[in-house]
Amino acid sequence: MNRLNFRTPALVAFLAIPLLLMRASNAQCQHWHPLSASQALNNDVHDVIGFDDGSGPAIFAVGDFSAGGSTALNRIGRWNGQTWSPLAGGFTRGMFSSAGISLAVFDDGHGAALYASGAFDAAGGVPANNIAKWNGTSWSSVGGGLSYYAYQLRVLDDGTGPALYAVGDFMSPVAQVGKFDGTSWSQVGNGLPNTPFSITVFDDGTGPHIYAGTNQIFSGGSGVFELVSNQWVGLGTIPGASVYALAVYDDGSGPALYAGGFYDHIGSVPANAIAKWNGTSFAPLGTGITGVQASVQAMTVFDDGAGPALYVGGNFDFAGGVSATNVARWNGTAWSALGSGVTGNPMHGYVSGMNVYDDGSAGGADLFVGGNFTLADGQPAAELARWTGCTSPRAFCSGDGSGTPCPCSNSGSAGHGCANSASLAGASLTTTGSTSLANDTLVLTSASMPTTTSVLFFQGTLAAGNGQGVAFYDGLLCASGSIVRLGSKIAVGGAASFPQAGDPAVHLRGMVTMPGVRNYQAWYRNSLGPCGSGANTTNGISVLWVP
Repeated sequence: MNRLNFRTPALVAFLAIPLLLMRASNAQCQHWHPLSASQALNNDVHDVIGFDDGSGPAIFAVGDFSAGGSTALNRIGRWNGQTWSPLAGGFTRGMFSSAGISLAVFDDGHGAALYASGAFDAAGGVPANNIAKWNGTSWSSVGGGLSYYAYQLRVLDDGTGPALYAVGDFMSPVAQVGKFDGTSWSQVGNGLPNTPFSITVFDDGTGPHIYAGTNQIFSGGSGVFELVSNQWVGLGTIPGASVYALAVYDDGSGPALYAGGFYDHIGSVPANAIAKWNGTSFAPLGTGITGVQASVQAMTVFDDGAGPALYVGGNFDFAGGVSATNVARWNGTAWSALGSGVTGNPMHGYVSGMNVYDDGSAGGADLFVGGNFTLADGQPAAELARWTGCTSPRAFCSGDGSGTPCPCSNSGSAGHGCANSASLAGASLTTTGSTSLANDTLVLTSASMPTTTSVLFFQGTLAAGNGQGVAFYDGLLCASGSIVRLGSKIAVGGAASFPQAGDPAVHLRGMVTMPGVRNYQAWYRNSLGPCGSGANTTNGISVLWVP
């Protein structure tokens, strides 16, 4: 544990390092946040989705796992940002091993609920053939079930209203592609030539149509089919393709359909694992996704602060020639990596599920990825990780146990620092006002501290511990890099703010001269604190300064 006295030269030096005049990029507020080691899943994740089932916003995951940390999970679990919880016993399949495969959130007229498909014949002890519904407290069957699990569940609106669609190798009560309206299943289309893996809806200018991605690995023809007058019509030619993922993305030239999977050509044109359909033809995305047996298995659209982009996950080493391990970003013109990506150890690993969700813990939506991996940007991870964007301002580095543990097991609450003598939730740092350099009205406020403690507000160019923080006094150091001491205050009623009357604006005191990211935190005295160091810290706040 680092311990420095509030008035010692060491701390003064630490907090008075001149700010380097450097060009800050948005990437400084983008980080991988893996699960803590104590909450690691013990096997693969196949799909992830965000949902509030009545017990608060959370991420739900399905796969082959049986535990998250010390919590028993039977192929499905709920992650609230700190701990895993089971869903009434999860999935079972007689004497055989069960598995969770796909997830969707659908309102069948009785309120939004979580739908899950997989290899099981019971959910929470309730008979359910390969698909079940979770209402927040209990499981129920869905329209008599399916004869085989769905590779993908999606809620789509083909112009007749939202419905739950399922694709897979099932043959009853519907075959390959089924539509559930909340009461019963209905057949979609006249049958596909091969197994469907993915489904979406896309409007090419003639109205919304359903599209399916299929397994054409042992045959020619198209890997993507459009539903026209309840007949499946192939698009273009993707010989020997398996299309595992479909997504709609607007790169600035209008919405288009993207097909990701396992293939290397569209007709005679090289196209590695991903292609764009503009309504008349397919086109590659640069040199595409490459590597040994490279494939795209999941796609979604996410704005991490640099504008909406198409995010892809799968099993690969490069995206457009850029080193990108298993996850990458396409902005419409170029590929880029997400840190050093996610990877297995010693195996390569893969990403099989992606979902964008705001769980309320950090001031904006984040990208959640699941699969088979043990590292996220070089940090220990186990099958589930979170990529945060640049929503500004946003809280990070909470002392709630979701990242670096607090120094003496004094965990606080989400959006707070580590627990102190005045608050078990820990002190919080929040903001109000504009983060424009031309109109800076930003105010930093620290609360839930000892009543009249001394408080020091400071700014850093980097996020410590890759956004997870490092142990520091009774709390975590969140803001690091080139440090600027903004100002010292005396708390009133356990709260203090900067700037106050007579203080310079935050960007002026912090010498922020160009748009970019800075991180903020407050350090305060706590002589009766739980760890005995005499001081503690708030959570961090990341701010993207704009012109």
